Amino acid sequence: MIVCENIKKAQLLYKHIQQEVSKHTGISVFIYQRDYQEFTVGQTANGLTHGNIIIATNLAGRGTDIKVSEQLHKSSGLHVILSYLPNNIQIEQQAFGRSAQKGQNGSGQMILCVDGFSDSMSDEFHLKDERNFNESYRISEMLFSRFKEVFQRFMS
Repeated sequence: MIVCENIKKAQLLYKHIQQEVSKHTGISVFIYQRDYQEFTVGQTANGLTHGNIIIATNLAGRGTDIKVSEQLHKSSGLHVILSYLPNNIQIEQQAFGRSAQKGQNGSGQMILCVDGFSDSMSDEFHLKDERNFNESYRISEMLFSRFKEVFQRFMS
C-alpha cells in the first residue's frame, strides 16, 4: 500500500503505476482515495494476496480493515510506503499501523522526494524534528488562546 498526501497525488501515482507497472508485470493496481468508497481490494475470503498494489490517501486508509491472505501473512504481510512527511507524528504512526493490524506481519517505510534534500539520514531526522516542533507550537498556541479566552471571561 502506498499512502499519498492527497487525492491528486494518489491519482497521478495510480495512473503512472497502472500504465508502467501493471502492463509489464501483471501486478494488480487499485486506488482507494475516499473513506466513503467501498473498500473491496482483498475482501474475498482469501484476503489480499502478493502482487497487489493499493494506492491510497491517508484519509482512505484510516479505519479500513485490510484482510491479507494466509500466504501473505506468513511471508511478509502488508508493506506500507508513506510517500510524504505528515504534519504530525500521529498521522505517520497511523499510516504505518496499516501494515500490521491485529498483530499481523507487516512492514513500512517512508520514501520522500524533497528538492534540495541531501543523502544524509540526519536530514530526515531534521525534517521530523522541525515537523514535531511546529506541531508542538501549533498546539501550545491553541492552548494559550483557550486559556486567554477563559481568563478574560473570568476577569469580566
